[in-house]
Amino acid sequence: MLAEAHAPDAKRSTTRMLIGIVVVAAALRLGYAAVTGELGVTPATRYREHITLATRLLSQETFASPMTPEDPTPHPSAMFPPLYPLLVAGVYAALGVESYAATLVLQAINALATSLAAAVVFSVARRLGASTFAATVGAAATAVNPVLILLTTRIWDTPIFVLGAAWAVRLTVAARPPRAAPRTDVFFGVYLGALALLDPALTPVYPVLVLWRAARQTPRLTIGSIVSSTALVLLGWAVVNAPWTLRNARVLGEASYVRNVFWQEVWFGVCPEADTGLQAALKAHFPLQSAEARKRYLAKGETAYFADCRVRAITAIREQPGRWAVLCARRAADFWFGTVASHNGGAQRWMPRGLRLAAAGFLTIETLAALTATILAWRRRPDVRWLAGAVLVFSFLYAATHTEIRYRGPIEPLLAMLIFTAASAAQRRSVSA
Repeated sequence: MLAEAHAPDAKRSTTRMLIGIVVVAAALRLGYAAVTGELGVTPATRYREHITLATRLLSQETFASPMTPEDPTPHPSAMFPPLYPLLVAGVYAALGVESYAATLVLQAINALATSLAAAVVFSVARRLGASTFAATVGAAATAVNPVLILLTTRIWDTPIFVLGAAWAVRLTVAARPPRAAPRTDVFFGVYLGALALLDPALTPVYPVLVLWRAARQTPRLTIGSIVSSTALVLLGWAVVNAPWTLRNARVLGEASYVRNVFWQEVWFGVCPEADTGLQAALKAHFPLQSAEARKRYLAKGETAYFADCRVRAITAIREQPGRWAVLCARRAADFWFGTVASHNGGAQRWMPRGLRLAAAGFLTIETLAALTATILAWRRRPDVRWLAGAVLVFSFLYAATHTEIRYRGPIEPLLAMLIFTAASAAQRRSVSA
C-alpha cells in the first residue's frame, strides 16, 4: 500500500525532472545561437538548400532543384525529402520568407527537438533496465551534448531527425511479449516511412529495428515471426512512401526512394579530390560550388546527372578498390572519433575552431565509452547488442560516402542510451558479485 501511494509522487517527480532537463537543454541551444550572433539569422551562403526549396515551393508550387538558386526556371527535383521543406515553407508563409521571426521559429524548433531527445533517452534507458540515476545522467548528457547544440542554428532537417531516430528506438523497445496485434507492426512501418520522408539516412538501420522489435516480442525468433512482422512493417512503410516515389517516377522518370543523390555522395567520397578532403571534392563536383558541375547538371538533367555520378563512382571503385577501402577506413575513424575536424576544416566552417576541437574530444570519449560499455554488457543484455548494431550500421553510410561532425547527430541520443544502459547493467553486476 505504501509503495502504491508513493508511485504517483515518484512519477510526478520524474516528469518535473525531465521537464527541467528539456528546458535547460533548450536554453543552452538558444543561448549558443545568441552568443554566436546567429539567433534569427538566416545563413547567407552555406546550407541554404532547404531555404531554396521552401522558397520555390511558395513561388512555383513545386519541389524544384536547389542546385540552381539563381535560375528562376523550376527544375523538378528529388534531391531532398519533402517533409522539412514543407515545414519551412509553412513557417515562411506565416511569418515571411527568411524573416527574423521565421528563422527564430525554425531555430526554436531545432532546439526543442534535440532537447526532447533527452527525455526519450531517459525513457528508453529505463525501459531497457537502467537505474533511474543512470537514465537521468544519460538524459543530462544528451542535454549538454555539443554536437546537438551545434545543430541549432542551421535551417536543416537534422535536429528533428535526431528526435525522430530516438523515437524510432523508443517504439522498438516498447514491444514486449506476448506479440502485439498486427496493426502495431503496420503502425511501426508507417512511422518509419514518415521518418524517411523527413530524412532517409536511418533506412539501413530499419532491418535492425524490425528484427530487434520482433525479438522483444517472442522468446525465440523464428522464420515465421520474422517474415510476418517484416511484411506488416513493409506494408505500413510502403503506404507512406508510395505517393512520393510515384511522384518521382512521374516527374523525373525514375522511381527513386525518397532521395536520388546516393551515387553523387559516393562519387564525392571516391573522386580524385577525395584524397584531399570533402571540401576539395565539393568544389570540384558539387553543382552549388562548381560551375562545371552545375553546367553538366543543367545540360543532362537531374536523373541523367546522378546516373553519370553512379558510373563514375563505380568505375573509380573498380579501378582502385584498395584506395576506396583506405578512404572508407579514414572516414570511419573521422565519424567515430571526430578527427574530420583536423583535416577537413573547409567543410566545417560553420563551427568555430574551438568548438570543433571540443566536439572531436567529446566524440572520442563517447565512442570509447560506448565500446567499453558494450563489451561489458554484451553477454547479459541482448538489447545492448541490438542497439550497438543499430549505431554501427548507421555509420556505414558515411564511411562509404563522406562525413562531417554533424552527421553524428542522429545517433547521439542512441549512444547515450547504449552507454548508460550498459553501464548500469555492469554496475549492478559488480554489486551482485
